[in-house]
Parts: sequence; structure tokens; C-alpha cells
Amino acid sequence: MRMNIQIKVSSFLLLVLVVSFGIAGWIATQRTVSVVSHITKEFGSSLEKVAYERALNVFTSLETGTRGSLERGEMQVFARILNDLGKIKGVQEIGLTNPSGKVVFSSRKEQLSTELESTLFTGATGNNRQIFQKQESESLLLARAHYLEHDCVRCHARSQSGELSGVLFVRYDTRDLLAALGTVDEISHSATTSSIVTGFVTGFGGLFFACLGVYLLIGSQVRSPLEKVRNIV
Repeated sequence: MRMNIQIKVSSFLLLVLVVSFGIAGWIATQRTVSVVSHITKEFGSSLEKVAYERALNVFTSLETGTRGSLERGEMQVFARILNDLGKIKGVQEIGLTNPSGKVVFSSRKEQLSTELESTLFTGATGNNRQIFQKQESESLLLARAHYLEHDCVRCHARSQSGELSGVLFVRYDTRDLLAALGTVDEISHSATTSSIVTGFVTGFGGLFFACLGVYLLIGSQVRSPLEKVRNIV
């Protein structure tokens, strides 16, 4: 009976502590996981933004550098500029199609006379002259449709001003980005797992010592006085 009182009271307090520690530990762990997840997403977004800006810089350099040569019909100059830009690190391909979507200029000779992907060509020509972008498994594609200006008609007698002249496009390598994102995900997963394990171990250790302290405290403050009273009686 004497032991039953100590055990019953200790069991009740143990239950209270388990619930309290469990809720507190769960809240703390969830907050940590949420913070880690937020940081991971922000860092990943920053990496993606950097990769997009690098590809965009190459694309705008292509448009700016070749505008004059295209307007004057200096296609050899255009081809030279295109090949130079194609040597920039990260550029997989850079080129120009004709109005039907066939690649007529490319930094990769093997791609000449091939058809540009229909989704990229359609997206560029139907994007209101804005840059169209498409993310593939290991590359980022940027493209913009260009249209004949009034001066261009002098070299294209059968065409009219405003007609589609072709699509400029850049295929940019994003494997480094994907590798970096994979590393970030691994670090995030490791940090989350470590946080959960640490929270569990800390909570379990605190709970164990708290229960042990309660058990001993009840033994000294409740059981011992009861035993003395029983012995006197």
C-alpha cells in the first residue's frame, strides 16, 4: 500500500510531464523545422534567380550585339558574334531560327537545319514579343520572337514589315544550379533530422530525470512521514 501511493502519484505526475514535455518538444521541433525549411526555400530561390539572371545577361547580350548586324543583313558578323557568345561558360547553345522554326544559325553546328522544339517556338511567337522561358531537366531555355522592321524589307522583298523574321534563343546549362539545390536539400534534411533527434534525446533525458526526482521527492516527503505515523500508531 505504501509503495502504491508513491507509484500512483509518480505515475500521474509522469503522465503530466510526458504530455507537457511532448507538447513543448513538438512545438520547438516544428519551429526549428519551419525555420530551416524557410531558409532552404529562400536560398534555393536565390540560386535560381542568379542562374536566370546569368542566362538573361547572355540573351540580352546576344540581342544587343546582333541588332545592328541583323538589321543591315550582315549575317557573317552575326554568326561571329553568336559563336563568341556560345563560348561563354554555361551556354549550351545559342541560335536563331527562320520564320518556320528551323535553326539557321547556331553555336552548335550539329543543330543547324534542325527544328526548334515546338513548345519553345510556339511560346516565343505567342508571348507578345516578351522573353519566353522554359525550364528543362538540365537547362534553362530563353527565347524571343523578332519581327521584320521597315528597313528589313529592303533585303526581304517578298516580306512585309511586322512579319515574323525568326526566334532568337539561348539554352543555358543549369546542372550546377541543380547540384547546388541538391546540396542545400541534403543539408536541410540533415539539419531537420538532427533537430528532431536532439529534441527527442533532450526531452527524454529531461523527462527521465524529472520523473526520477518526483519519485524520490514523493518517497521522502510523503512515504517517509506516512511510515513514521504508521509506526507510531
